[in-house]
Amino acid sequence: MFRLLRQFWLGNESLEYLLEHLAYAAVTPPPVAVPGLPERFTAVKFYTGKALPATDANRRALRTIVERVAAQGPVVLLNTSLALDEHEDYLFDGIPGVVPLAQALTPQTNLAVQTEVIRRADRFVGTCGSLAWLAPMLGTETLAIYEDDHLLTSHLYAARHVFTTMGAAKFTALELRATALVPGIL
Repeated sequence: MFRLLRQFWLGNESLEYLLEHLAYAAVTPPPVAVPGLPERFTAVKFYTGKALPATDANRRALRTIVERVAAQGPVVLLNTSLALDEHEDYLFDGIPGVVPLAQALTPQTNLAVQTEVIRRADRFVGTCGSLAWLAPMLGTETLAIYEDDHLLTSHLYAARHVFTTMGAAKFTALELRATALVPGIL
């Protein structure tokens, strides 16, 4: 898949090319038992990568976002505590209203559990990538945050088209620096 679509992701092929090779539909995963979830909550997953580099400024800004979201209601943190790839979870220890999920995740169940949590959440807030592409297809309103869109431009273009076409849940992408321009934006 990555080889086939590489030229689209690099900006060298059209959206039409992508759509000729893909079929998309709402996702209905089998239910997975996840004990201890609040009745209503926001699922949160921030991890490092090219879109959201590990900097002190990003750590502070993301912590502020999680604090503000948690002040509105419970947050279920989708951190895994597992070293599965080059990405690392941003940590949000000590924030009232934040429920960690790491103890419920194993390498074997990690994706199924995270998918179920996102499906049951009122909204998803996290790094613009992986789970942020999945959440709208699960019917969960999504706020996808990034600092650098250099490698995201084609992804965002395709995602907006697909989500609109299929009637997915609301998807909003937000550049992290924009939160500093309007105090209290989140």
